[in-house]
Amino acid sequence: ADEQYEVVEAVWPAIVEEKMFSQVQITLAQNTQTRARGNRDHVFLLSDLVQCEHCEVELENGSGTGRGGKRYYYYRHTTGTQRDDCPIGSLPAPKLEETIVERLREIAENQKVIEKACERANEGRVDRIAKLKEEIEELEDQKQAEEAELDLVIDRIAKTGEVDGPVRKALDSRSETIEELEGLIEERWNELRALQKTKADPNRMKRNLTQFSDAMSELDVVDRVSLIRLMVKGVYLHEGSIELELYDHETQVGEWVREDQDGDKWFAGQLDWLPGPDSNQQPNG
Repeated sequence: ADEQYEVVEAVWPAIVEEKMFSQVQITLAQNTQTRARGNRDHVFLLSDLVQCEHCEVELENGSGTGRGGKRYYYYRHTTGTQRDDCPIGSLPAPKLEETIVERLREIAENQKVIEKACERANEGRVDRIAKLKEEIEELEDQKQAEEAELDLVIDRIAKTGEVDGPVRKALDSRSETIEELEGLIEERWNELRALQKTKADPNRMKRNLTQFSDAMSELDVVDRVSLIRLMVKGVYLHEGSIELELYDHETQVGEWVREDQDGDKWFAGQLDWLPGPDSNQQPNG
């Protein structure tokens, strides 16, 4: 167990912030809802999450029938995407899924690994904050230059009264460019504020991983798909190692799990949209 654990510890990636958690979790829940339920014999817990780092592609769900009619399920490269020297190939789905869940449970009990992951995540935030500040400054400079050019166009219109042809085209082009730059600047500022506001917290991560571990033992298989997406952003396969990218968010994982009067547990954040544009059903959680 210790030898397996060292692999996870050595390749822990950066943790992502709350804003990204909300956006990605909802998108994945919608996109994978049908596929998670679509197979009678196996529910793929890691749909859309598994990537081969050697071939730089996402693996898809696959199945096949062996001798005697037994069905096998695996994660595989899509046709034409696997390189000849790929060491990953196709992986049995049940084994990979069991491995990921067990590693997450082990990590929940290892404070040193959690602290190391949070430390690395926070170091990445510092670098990203510096990069965002540089990008904002560059975009502001571009915007000022465009505004200066726009002022020249406006001055020409004021002097000549000409608003057709090339002048109109220049006016519209400068205005559109400035608007696009303002949008990019706002995006960078929003990300910067989010990064400055929060940082990875080992105690919060341990709490959420522990609650995840407890809930995985009590939910049915379809609800486990949603719970996985609440914690895991990606599973990246390298030769000889597996890299996990986890979400860092302030919402307690336990708050997404509900218990009915019979004591059965279910995932409260599951998105079951009614068909059609007139649907008034809203996501829970």
